[in-house]
Amino acid sequence: MAQDILTIVTDVVRGTNGSSPVDHVAKTLAALTGNPGRPVMAFDQVRGLHFARFALVDEAVLSPTETLPPQLILALVVDRSVPSAAPATVCVTRRGPSAAPATVCVTRRGPSAPPASHREACLDRVVEVARHHFDEIYAHVSEYPGPEAPNSQVRDFLLMHNVEPLLAYQGVEGA
Repeated sequence: MAQDILTIVTDVVRGTNGSSPVDHVAKTLAALTGNPGRPVMAFDQVRGLHFARFALVDEAVLSPTETLPPQLILALVVDRSVPSAAPATVCVTRRGPSAAPATVCVTRRGPSAPPASHREACLDRVVEVARHHFDEIYAHVSEYPGPEAPNSQVRDFLLMHNVEPLLAYQGVEGA
């Protein structure tokens, strides 16, 4: 069965007064790792989910005037039930702390672009089983809707931060 890749990249807010949101996220992730064969997050209950992994990337200094903020990355590999040959256009409006709202639209074509509804359905299932953990993990992430928001708003937040892969490889079972 064909698979789809979601790579959700979010900025961790910078700490103030010596506090470290990155340390908080790292401690939260460490507490949620569980034991082999006994995961804390019930990703094994999400139909069609093959792989889920969090990565925390520290702030990177690129030059004396340019840095990348710390980032939390969630990588997911899921079944793609029906490939879509029709183009799909997805538009997202983002608001930065000091910038005017900006809308970005991307049109994807061909069988490598599954319909957005498939991704929405998958993320609905992921959020359903891991929502309270997501609220802990993403507490220090920019733009996270928070524990009072409906699951659909958390799903939309995750979709808004998905970064399409430039290249992907899918092995073939039994080849």
